Amino acid sequence: MTLKEKLRFYKTSKKLFHLLVREGAKYWLKVNSQVKVIGIVGSFGKTTTSQVIWRLLGPSKAVVTDINLDSVYNLPLTVWRLRRRHRWAVLEMGVDHKGEMSLHLDLVIPDILVMTGITPVHADKELLGSLPGIIKEKTKAALAVGKKGGVIVYNKDNLHLRKWFAKRKNLRLISYGVKRKDVDWRGEKVKISAAGTKFTLVSQKGERITLEGKFWGKQFVYAFLAAAAVAEGLNIPRERLKKVAAQFVPLKGRMSLEKKKFLLVNDSLRANPASVAAGLETIAAIPVKGRRIAVLGEMGELGRYAKKEHFQIGKLISSLPIDVVIGIGPLLKETKRGVGKKVKFFWVPDVVEAGRKLKALNPQKKDLVYLKGSRLKHMERIFLVLAGKRVDCRRISCHFYHHCSQCPYLIEK
Repeated sequence: MTLKEKLRFYKTSKKLFHLLVREGAKYWLKVNSQVKVIGIVGSFGKTTTSQVIWRLLGPSKAVVTDINLDSVYNLPLTVWRLRRRHRWAVLEMGVDHKGEMSLHLDLVIPDILVMTGITPVHADKELLGSLPGIIKEKTKAALAVGKKGGVIVYNKDNLHLRKWFAKRKNLRLISYGVKRKDVDWRGEKVKISAAGTKFTLVSQKGERITLEGKFWGKQFVYAFLAAAAVAEGLNIPRERLKKVAAQFVPLKGRMSLEKKKFLLVNDSLRANPASVAAGLETIAAIPVKGRRIAVLGEMGELGRYAKKEHFQIGKLISSLPIDVVIGIGPLLKETKRGVGKKVKFFWVPDVVEAGRKLKALNPQKKDLVYLKGSRLKHMERIFLVLAGKRVDCRRISCHFYHHCSQCPYLIEK
């Protein structure tokens, strides 16, 4: 890539400084030639998958990208943390602009690539533009790893990946999935309860590993399947996954179970078609004696696919044992249309009204509330409303990353 092409990805006044950090990181990787790089690419599940793989490899022997930093800055800084004792680097390679994957690959081409799946996230015109554009950008990593002779681990349940890899020959592939049997690693006997998730990983070679932990949903099963496939590619004992599963704690806001006056499944840090569907299916599988109440914010950056994807979520809800839905923002009108009359649906214009509606529903100990949104939708305002705090901010989406309780615009002066 040219200097001009690299600089356009930096949004700060210190562009040259960050570029020097990146160029130095390339040299630092050569110094640490003992390190194998595992790259994580996809529209969903990257962070959880990265965290599981990092714990499998061992925190003392591996580094992993920060969970809260943009990949443009994150990858070089993670590389700079490498020391002689490290054997692996687990790098989450997120992209949302054209050419960004080329920037990542200019820094490092992974030895093992994990592709979690593709959905139409970042399909806005100013981002990746379309689903074909998303597929083209993300699969640049697979082409580069394949040319290098590396191993590619991919989710064969994902239609877009399945179609793309079916046309590619002479690649070193390890597939995984829950819905299909023609995979190298399959998840089966998935049981979800209020206590957590229990499941079995089965390989085509006859390995069977039963795992359980205090996390909720098939999305975690997929993360452990990817980790098992990576372990196979690195010749690491897969039995280590039992300890990882037993000790694994979901990141707060990523299908984390929280006890309040009611049972809360907090999934408010990311929202895309795959993660919303997975979350809804999970709460439908958790046995509860009371109501299942879903509070849903809009899914962002879907471009031309926004109305269709929100409508499809409504169709899914209509097939699940969910009692009440509170939908926030204009696009959730499409979800309401998809639900029809099968589920009680309350549409509200903003998060503050959602908090008031939830408070009026008065969820009790036996009820389960599912909170789904993305960081920039700031769903935490709902809890401020429930606590009786004054909340004047009615923004559906906000560019601030800090918690709303710390925001000067929470209360109008």
